[in-house]
Amino acid sequence: MVAASLVGFSFSVAGLLFPYHIGVSSVLKESDELTNLTPINGASGGALAACCLAGGLSDEVSLATCQKVADRCNAEGAFLNLGKILREELNDLVDEELLRSVNERPGSCEFSYTSLNSPLNLQPRRPSQPFKSRENLIDVLCASSHIPLYSSIIPFVKVNNELGADGFLSSPDTLGMKPTSADTTIFVTPFSLYQSMDTTNPDPNPTLIAPLKEEIPFSSAEYVNLALGRPGPSPSDQEKLLNLGKYCAERWLENYKNYKNNQ
Repeated sequence: MVAASLVGFSFSVAGLLFPYHIGVSSVLKESDELTNLTPINGASGGALAACCLAGGLSDEVSLATCQKVADRCNAEGAFLNLGKILREELNDLVDEELLRSVNERPGSCEFSYTSLNSPLNLQPRRPSQPFKSRENLIDVLCASSHIPLYSSIIPFVKVNNELGADGFLSSPDTLGMKPTSADTTIFVTPFSLYQSMDTTNPDPNPTLIAPLKEEIPFSSAEYVNLALGRPGPSPSDQEKLLNLGKYCAERWLENYKNYKNNQ
C-alpha cells in the first residue's frame, strides 16, 4: 500500500501546448513536489504529459516527440490527420519498457477519456494502471486526445470495448481536469482560468497552476491554433511554452510554501 499523498496533480487538455505541461512538471520534479509516489492524471495533451511522467521519459524525449507531431501537422495538415499522426508517433514512443514503468509506478496515474456509448449522456472514463498491453495504453491515450471530426473523419476511437473521444467532452468546465487520490489536487493548465475564479491574481492558497492572460506570449487566436496544430508549434514556440510552464510552476511553489508556512 502506498501512503496517501498530500498533493496530486491533474493536467488539463492542452493539445500541442503540451510543452507547457513539461515546463511545469520539470520544476515540480526538481523541487520534489512531484515524485513517483505522487498521484497524477490528465486528459488529452495532459494525459500525454502524465504518461511521459509515469513512463520516466526525459523532458528532452517528450519535447522531441511533440516536435515530431507538430512538424508532421505542418507538413500533412492537422485537420483529419492529427489522430493518425499521434497514433503513429505513440507507436514509436510507447514500448514495453515504458508500459512497465507506467504499470509499476507506485503513485496512481489515470488518463481520462469520454465514453460515447450513450451520445446523450457522455460519461467520463479514468482508466489507470495496470494497462493490459502497450496497444491498450496507446488506445487510451489516443481516445483521450481524439477531437471528434477534427482528429479524424471517424468521430471516435475504439478503446476498452467502447467508443471513446477527448477527455474534454465530459468535463468541459474543468478542461478535463479531475481530482486525484491525494488529499489535495493541484490543477495544471496552459489556459488562464483566473478570470473564471473571480480574481485577477494567482490564488494565495493555490490549487491552480495557470498563466495570467497577459503572461501568455501569443494572441488568443494564435494560442488556440497552436493547440490544434494549425500550425504546430515551432521550436521557438515550444521554448516559449516550456518557459511559461516553468514560470507558472515556480510562482505556484512560492505561493504554496507561504501557504504551508502559515498553517
